[in-house]
Amino acid sequence: MPSWVHFFLLLLIPSAWSWLPQDNTTDDFQTINLAAILPVTNTKYPWAWPRVGPALHMAIRKVNSDPWLLPGMKLRLIYNNSENHEGYCSESMAPLAAVDLKMSCDPWAFIGPGCVYSSSPVARFTSHWDVPMVTAGAPAIGFSIHTAVTNTGPTHIKLGEFGLKIQEMFGWHRQVMLLYDDNKDTNDDRKCYFTVEGLYTQLQKHNITSHDYSLEGEIDYKRVVKTICENGRVVYLCCTLDVFRKLMIQFWKEGVELENFVFFFADLFAEDLGGGRPVKPWFKGDQDDNVAKLAFRSVKLLTYTEPQNPEYPQFVKTLKSEAKQMSNFTIEDSLFNLIAAGFYDGVMMYSQALNETLSQQIAGSGPVKRPSGNVVTQRMWNKTFPGVMGMVEMDASGDRETDFALWDMTDVESGEFQIVCVYNSSIKQLVLQNGLNFQWPSGNPPLDVPVCGFKNDNPACLTRTVTMHQMVAIVICFVFIIIVTITIFIYREITRCWAEEPTERPDFNHIHLLLRKHNKESRSNILDNLLSRMEQYANNLEELVEERTEAYNEEKRKAEALLYQILPHSVAEQLKQGETVQAEAFDSVTIYFSDIVGFTNLSAESTPMEVVTLLNDLYTCFDAIIDNFDVYKVETIGDAYMVVSGLPVRNGKQHGREIGSMALTLQNAVRTFRIRHRPQQQLELRIGIHTGP
Repeated sequence: MPSWVHFFLLLLIPSAWSWLPQDNTTDDFQTINLAAILPVTNTKYPWAWPRVGPALHMAIRKVNSDPWLLPGMKLRLIYNNSENHEGYCSESMAPLAAVDLKMSCDPWAFIGPGCVYSSSPVARFTSHWDVPMVTAGAPAIGFSIHTAVTNTGPTHIKLGEFGLKIQEMFGWHRQVMLLYDDNKDTNDDRKCYFTVEGLYTQLQKHNITSHDYSLEGEIDYKRVVKTICENGRVVYLCCTLDVFRKLMIQFWKEGVELENFVFFFADLFAEDLGGGRPVKPWFKGDQDDNVAKLAFRSVKLLTYTEPQNPEYPQFVKTLKSEAKQMSNFTIEDSLFNLIAAGFYDGVMMYSQALNETLSQQIAGSGPVKRPSGNVVTQRMWNKTFPGVMGMVEMDASGDRETDFALWDMTDVESGEFQIVCVYNSSIKQLVLQNGLNFQWPSGNPPLDVPVCGFKNDNPACLTRTVTMHQMVAIVICFVFIIIVTITIFIYREITRCWAEEPTERPDFNHIHLLLRKHNKESRSNILDNLLSRMEQYANNLEELVEERTEAYNEEKRKAEALLYQILPHSVAEQLKQGETVQAEAFDSVTIYFSDIVGFTNLSAESTPMEVVTLLNDLYTCFDAIIDNFDVYKVETIGDAYMVVSGLPVRNGKQHGREIGSMALTLQNAVRTFRIRHRPQQQLELRIGIHTGP
């Protein structure tokens, strides 16, 4: 970078040294600078300096007081502001602050930023500089492409995993609706957009169709209700509680059968639930409270979980005390404190990773040489260690596993909500709380796709509707014909009674026989008998329609299952809806081919049934394995097996890794695979992989 650019940047940003704490500097140890970039004044951010700064100082003191952690070195915290002059996180000020800190004190790691827009450019800079970036903010997806970023706070990719477990628990595998407020909030942030993005990404990866709808400007609630009814029954929402409450009241006023819907309202930090008990998010103290309470029976709430380990309450107590001393800022009991705890754990984890990395270096005279930032970062990934919120478990992409809570209205009379279920990220399972279960207005979870479709356009339902109409018309016509026939008969008999020739007139015995012929049940009212016959006919016809409809639906299910086996879920859905599937080009995918070595000779020496059994056993084994990877099986022809990653759902640069890992797993599986009719023969697999456009 030219020197004049450095000078210009220094003029733009106040020197970071003005934020240096003075109580942890010493001349006896080698100083390791950590540079924090956080909003300094706007405490509405969970990662604002008055909230997080005390936790960072607590972690620095903890590290510096441990003689076994980074011996001969001391951490020093330096920080700068990521806000613009209006007090909002700035995507232009944050990177300038990072450049200033890099030039002035050459930090070994950056702490923060927290806001998504300010974190993105800093992540690019730190990855280029090979300097670790540790944050408990930046929850949006997409930071995995930056090699320097480690996130020790909750992220929306983990929210997406939580959503998938909910879908799995209730058998919703086809379609959901995502509704979010896309108006920038008072902090100039699109937090709901990024929240829903985590759900959207995970659902797409698992071939669950999602219809997203953004709330912008003045909201037309009638239109929103109509859109939801036409596109979803399982609905995830991120918006203000006031907007959500008005929407639920609108549903009720329009007479929508809410027992056929479920609404998951994402209030991750439980900001709208208040700190007291009981929790009644529908309550506002107005004339709509009763309607809102009834409508909220179809609502579940999604939040983070309060840590239950004994260290966390003590951490929060110290955090409150130090915040008051440092900034005269009062920290309340809320889930915002998870972020401060995440930053604390981030500093501790970085220190441990740095300590492990330095221990591998050859000791020499003079100052310790700074190791590669990427090497230190990799030591923080796939790592587990005890933190102030319990065990810190980092995944392979540098994101922390996060626990979530699922709330439900447990008392329909009072309308009180409680945590019914907790998502345990360690075991990847939803765990019901003792003595509690989910409440459903109809007694059971709703279907994610109605039997007759969102617009009553299911062919089976249309067939049934048309058949019933036809049946009614036939019955009416038949009754009319019978009545006309009887009338003609009676008229003819009466006419004969008027015959001038007495011998042509029927006697009473003959008339009685004729009436009994048409009224075998000896009922006094012929019309009653006819109506009874028509009713019996209608009932029989309706039962026949029910049987035919059930048979149709069963065949339809079989056809859909076969279609989903042959084609990707997204393509199959388009074909079912009568849409034209457009050919699509993919810029980057990886394809896997394999066949069995010596299969021709093996087939020649085996019976046809033995060959079929061999291939069925082998591909059943293969199919079970590939379900654990982000891949799509294209086809099997004889002993050839073809799999692709990166389509139909794009996965960035992950396709090569997914195919490679899958291939190694299949190779290991073949080593233990046994051929039924030749148990002593070892099967060998020949594999080819191609990657590119």
